Amino acid sequence: MKFINKNILLISSEPWGENFISKHHYALELSKSNKVYFLNPPSANFSINQVNKNLIIVDYKHIFRGINRLPSYLRDTINAMSIQRIKKLIQVFSFDIIWTFDPFRFQNLSLFKSPFLIYHPVDIHNTPLEKEITCSAHLILTTCDFIKKKLESYNSNIYNIGHGVSEYFLNKPSRVYKRSDKVKACMMGNLQRKIDYPSLFSLIKKHPEVEFHFIGPLKSSNLSKSIMHSFEIEKLNSFANTYLHGSVPQDQLPAWLNQMDIFLILYRDDENPASRANPHKVLEFLSTGKIILSYYMEEYSNHDELLVMVKEKDKLQSKFREIIDKIEFFNDKDKMGIRIEFVKKHTYANKLFEITTLCNSHVSENK
Repeated sequence: MKFINKNILLISSEPWGENFISKHHYALELSKSNKVYFLNPPSANFSINQVNKNLIIVDYKHIFRGINRLPSYLRDTINAMSIQRIKKLIQVFSFDIIWTFDPFRFQNLSLFKSPFLIYHPVDIHNTPLEKEITCSAHLILTTCDFIKKKLESYNSNIYNIGHGVSEYFLNKPSRVYKRSDKVKACMMGNLQRKIDYPSLFSLIKKHPEVEFHFIGPLKSSNLSKSIMHSFEIEKLNSFANTYLHGSVPQDQLPAWLNQMDIFLILYRDDENPASRANPHKVLEFLSTGKIILSYYMEEYSNHDELLVMVKEKDKLQSKFREIIDKIEFFNDKDKMGIRIEFVKKHTYANKLFEITTLCNSHVSENK
């Protein structure tokens, strides 16, 4: 099996919008050679919207809310009706591949009657129904060993493939590191996540000579409808050396990131364990070649050549000071080259090749 000329239904837990994470990137990559239908979470409307000739965004309504509290046979009946309504809406009555990132919908994937079923959790989900979707899939893909170990007792056909990165992060013409007048530190993502704000505020206050840039939504977005940490955002805005840029269009992100000197990832201990083990943004940061300073991330524990991690919070301040004092050393040509070469191995095109191999292995074993 190859991902060429297939009808693919991609079920996402986050709707299509200005901000992209792995689901959106996979949809774009798959649409280069396949017809992809990106199914948003349920909404108030039935509609379809075309992103490009091969990528269609699908919105649909719930038939019945709260079906996850129902017995499986009733849930299956309602889900089967929803599936028929979705197929009728888009006028596609058979899919070659169902690729779902969402354990809270359509847990019995066999209801789609499709030849190949993929479940791809990129976060830790607290629902007993995840067992059902894991058991019903042909292939399980994870982004870290933490998720893999949680689910592997339900389905042995499970693989940690990590995260991917879009090639446009590597296609920008300028890769030469130029020292700016001020060191620029950058955080990217949702500011309402469980960030270690006390340590972040301390870094900003103790280093007025450093610019701190924040890229990501400052209000509810397609990635999160939760209320923002208004106090923390006001506090960030109160510093003279902070710059909150809000969401940046995806095609402009590489240019923004390449202006930075150091990237920060400072999740609290109670953040989603999968996010702390392997954040999606790491590869996008590394595509610039610049250094990352973070708390411990399990999936990068053996990659000292790529980034600097501190296990104890009290070491953060001194390590940050060391990096900015020796920024030319941490961002020299050779070190930047190693980081960029690492990222090249993890493009979404390479991920799809890897997944194709796993799919074919499963098919051959079950002939």
